[in-house]
Amino acid sequence: MSPLLAVRDLRTTFLTADGTVARPVDGVSLALEPGELLALVGESGCGKTTLALSLLRLIPEPPGWIDPAGRVEFEGTDVLRLDGEALRRVRGGGMAMVFQEPGASLNPVLSVGAQIAETVRAHRGLARHA
Repeated sequence: MSPLLAVRDLRTTFLTADGTVARPVDGVSLALEPGELLALVGESGCGKTTLALSLLRLIPEPPGWIDPAGRVEFEGTDVLRLDGEALRRVRGGGMAMVFQEPGASLNPVLSVGAQIAETVRAHRGLARHA
């Protein structure tokens, strides 16, 4: 059986305001099998969030850049080579991220359940009242 998620030599680079290059994700490789859990731990600023954003291709370009020589295969499809609707189907429909800052990620006026249901409806094509 092939891995659910296979990452090979992933590199994410940023050009900073003073012209220097920062590479918070530098040659990351990992595999995640179906039913397996993976925890990323490390000090603040070590690149955990940048790695997750890179997996979902949510790095703003510019100033960021994901090296196309790497691979991020989800269910056998290389996410780094997807565009448009195919990429949208993977984001939220297959892979998702819970952002660190709930104030920026969740709407305090809506319940968490309503916000999760909205994502499921958007990616699974379900009606509001099922």
